[in-house]
Amino acid sequence: MLTPRLCATTELMSDQPFAEIDTLRKSGHVGQALSLALDAWTNNASPELVRRIHELRAVSPRARWCSPEMGLCEFVYCLAVRPDGQQAAIASMDGLVLLRDLADGSFTWVRAGEQTRALGYDPSGNSLALLDHDASRLSVVDLSTLEETFAGELPSGSGRDIAEEHIRLCWSPCGSLIAVGYPDGVMERRLVSGDAVPEAGAGWLAFDREGRALFREDSDGAFVLRDVVTLAEVRRFVAPAHTVDFPIAFQGDRIAHSVSDRGKFGVEAWDLDAGRRLLRDTSDYCPDYSLALSPKAQFLVGGSTSIERLTCWDLATGDVVLSEFASEQNELVEFVDESSFVSTGWSDRTIRTWSIPDACERQRPVGHTAEVMGVSFSPDGSRLASTSDDRTVRVWDCRTGAEVQRFESGGFSHWVGFEPSGKSVVYSRGDSVYAADIESGEVEILGKPPEGLGWGVLATDGERFVTPTGIHFLLDDRFVHFAEAPGTIDDVDLSFDSRIVLRFRCDFSEPMKEVPVFDASTGALRHRISTEGTFVGARFHPNGQSVALFEHQAHDTARIRLWDLASESTTSSFPVQPGNRMTFDTRGGRVAIYGYFDGEVRIYTVSDGRLQFLLDANFDQVREVAFSADGRWLATAADDHTVQLWELPRGEIEPPVPLDAKLVARWKLEAAGARVGELPGSAYVGTEFAQYCQP
Repeated sequence: MLTPRLCATTELMSDQPFAEIDTLRKSGHVGQALSLALDAWTNNASPELVRRIHELRAVSPRARWCSPEMGLCEFVYCLAVRPDGQQAAIASMDGLVLLRDLADGSFTWVRAGEQTRALGYDPSGNSLALLDHDASRLSVVDLSTLEETFAGELPSGSGRDIAEEHIRLCWSPCGSLIAVGYPDGVMERRLVSGDAVPEAGAGWLAFDREGRALFREDSDGAFVLRDVVTLAEVRRFVAPAHTVDFPIAFQGDRIAHSVSDRGKFGVEAWDLDAGRRLLRDTSDYCPDYSLALSPKAQFLVGGSTSIERLTCWDLATGDVVLSEFASEQNELVEFVDESSFVSTGWSDRTIRTWSIPDACERQRPVGHTAEVMGVSFSPDGSRLASTSDDRTVRVWDCRTGAEVQRFESGGFSHWVGFEPSGKSVVYSRGDSVYAADIESGEVEILGKPPEGLGWGVLATDGERFVTPTGIHFLLDDRFVHFAEAPGTIDDVDLSFDSRIVLRFRCDFSEPMKEVPVFDASTGALRHRISTEGTFVGARFHPNGQSVALFEHQAHDTARIRLWDLASESTTSSFPVQPGNRMTFDTRGGRVAIYGYFDGEVRIYTVSDGRLQFLLDANFDQVREVAFSADGRWLATAADDHTVQLWELPRGEIEPPVPLDAKLVARWKLEAAGARVGELPGSAYVGTEFAQYCQP
């Protein structure tokens, strides 16, 4: 056995960055401390660093958070529940384990494992076993001392595909042995001491909650339940005659598994004692990634690979008792007790708790639980709407931070806006445009363009919706195609007066040579603008007379070039940092550059091209930003599941010394007193950050 190692949080990072972060915070430069921590996080996602980032976010005088849900930083492949049902664990590919208290929702991070494929609590709940790398390295973490001990290599796991599914881990009831089952029927075992034990043979199907293994015998096809230590037969069942496919769940005398019938997938559940089928469901939303049976085997829950829906059945009646869209693909599920279960997704990065009697989430996460794709201010700036890959559209109060309304969009919506009165939010999903009344919560279909949407923009009059293929007139349900616009187009922009349309695509491998401009009423071609360098994107300037072209130049540089529609010529240009997207404020005096994976947003003044602010508080790529009508607020939507609301200083701010632009921008933002109010304030109630953020 190897010497135990401490699951330390500082071993991957020198003490110097922590010292610099602490020095900046103590000197009042909280924003700079947060930026330094985020830069360090890019190369090292240690639990201590993640904890400090969340702590700095809570006290940072920089932005309001709409989505402060904390989770892991990388893909999640495994989930386990402690035997007493008080805690659940998930592990990510980057060597972090997140432990969530299921009573109060609090989190703890542990640095252990690497590329973890399976994990499980011992019977006492004091240790956690992890199967790492290519599903062959077994280790045990003592949760009281945070010591990780190597428990042996499993030959059957070596050489397996890193994305292989349905690998499960189980402890013996005595806590002295760990068994691992693979989807090809192999079960390997190791004593916690690291010693090997004889092979268990083939035919493994599943583990139950009591630490026993179910096998299918080759001789007669019977199901045999065996003790994982002695391999002694505990019970024998007559198996169904058909093939039993993974995922598989077993508990008591019941088994649930996937089935495939003429290319259609579904789920079956059987009472093995009675030889009776309890459930067969081949509907479109059937789970195909994970299954779990409740302790008394009354309920079955499943998660899906791609359709992102959780389904729970009552096996006594065969009825669906809960069917909800989950936030992510590859959804894992495990029961906590007979009335509740937990779930996590491949890139969900957190743990969600569900109540069967209430048919809903028991602890509803604050904010979005997946990438946030779009944001938009209401016309009067009092509310903010956001849309996310968690299939929700949400409305926030910009003054109090309260979540005013939440709409289950039922699918992906990558655009959201307000209709002119501000009383409804408008979003696109699938092939339709929807309007959702904020007060009543009622949702209606505004229109259904004939060729699908992809992405769109609502005109300021609320009567036209512009898509990459044409203009949909909502009042009379009429669609006008753009003229002379061949090729694949994935983005459009509408002028502030809703008269003309830009239609373009962002493709670094084959950048556009010309950007077409169309009439927003007739679809007729009005202009062709030649691009220079590597074209990234285009936006109308708010003055209605110019188009801004975002073009990357040589040597990792870029520029914004203003092209006048009347003279059809370039009027000015200024250098900017490279990015993927840009957004103007409503007066056209400032432009925000963003879209790279550094999570930064840079704001430049258009008149002289000066970098005015740098907003650096995101873990991941910023998808969209929006300025409020008065230019006072900036909202950001990002892949780290956050919506942030920034209050921008007014007036000119001069730097005290000629520092580099990045640092000057940070100093300016802090010196100007950009302030923070936690959004929503209830997010930190009952956590260690409550003293900083009061609702």
